[in-house]
Amino acid sequence: MKGIGARAASRKREPALLTILAPSDLLSEMVYGIITALAVTNALWFTLGGEESDAVVITATILINAAWGFSDLIVFLLRSSVDKNAAYSDLHALKEMEDGDAREFIEDNLGGTIFSALGPSHKAKVVSDIHEYSKQTEPVRLPLDRWDYLGAVASMVIYVVSAIPILIPHIFFIGMLTPIVLSNIIGVVLMFFIGYVWAGRMRGPRFKSGMILAISGVVMIIVITLVGG
Repeated sequence: MKGIGARAASRKREPALLTILAPSDLLSEMVYGIITALAVTNALWFTLGGEESDAVVITATILINAAWGFSDLIVFLLRSSVDKNAAYSDLHALKEMEDGDAREFIEDNLGGTIFSALGPSHKAKVVSDIHEYSKQTEPVRLPLDRWDYLGAVASMVIYVVSAIPILIPHIFFIGMLTPIVLSNIIGVVLMFFIGYVWAGRMRGPRFKSGMILAISGVVMIIVITLVGG
């Protein structure tokens, strides 16, 4: 119920690539895409001793990101289907509950949505309204729609596109050491930028969020360096 609600809210605002996905989905696809690209480029450099060509690095990174992106596409569709079937099942269960249990169940399922930001009195009204409408409504099982398929494709596209900035040094610089260093720097800067922008959208601490993601990128690079070395 939570995932469907978040995606539905994004869809109503603007049916564009970056708004089909919920903010958390968009953030995770970007971060995972960057991390995967960094992992591949660093692993190739340390495993093969820096002797492979830039073409090998670029090709391997794009193919691996595409493979993981396709996996995310499948998972997105499976999750959408599970969410919709769970909502159908939940409404059936809700109609059979006692009033107190039903209201508690509704409130639990609305956690993590805009409902969480409401005051106590407004929360009570929303829960009460949903409870009353649930008594008058027959559950409807919803199939996957075009937004689900577009969201799945968007998740794959974002995963693959996130690798491109990491590969730019390998396109414009000859050799391996300089491109690898620049790729890592670009990755860390991108992580900071994504955290900064995302926190602003969520009305959170921008600099702190950016630093957390950037430090996560640095830690990942260090781990790859130690394992690869």
